[in-house]
Amino acid sequence: MTWDELQLWVGPWLPVLATVAGWAIVNHQNNKREIRKEERALIDAAKKLAIELATKARAYMCGASRSEDTEADIKSGLEQLEIELTRLRGYSENLALISAVAGFADAATGADFESAARRARLASDPEPQALVIARNMLMMQLEALFSARYHG
Repeated sequence: MTWDELQLWVGPWLPVLATVAGWAIVNHQNNKREIRKEERALIDAAKKLAIELATKARAYMCGASRSEDTEADIKSGLEQLEIELTRLRGYSENLALISAVAGFADAATGADFESAARRARLASDPEPQALVIARNMLMMQLEALFSARYHG
């Protein structure tokens, strides 16, 4: 087959092939963008939940009376946070993120959390401070995951 014959046979198909290739590239880019947007929304929701839980746990730590309802709400919220985070691709392999979640849960339910003899903490006491640090570490790990996946 000569070059001219090849051009006659392939030439009419080139626009169709270019269109299909262009569609495939655009579709792939759109899919990647949608996945990134969904993951960003999931991380933002997890960060918001962590902030709410930390606020509730800190207020409870600093409060004078014990409340089994508040304790149950905090523990339930921590379970909800972990369930949401399991939706993140690769969550179960990300030991730093799992450790941050565990550290946050420990800080939120630590000390004398469910004790009948619990005592109110001052905002400057180590336990409320550790809770804020654990919350920030969790949020930093979430951002690090997103950044590594989409910016690095």
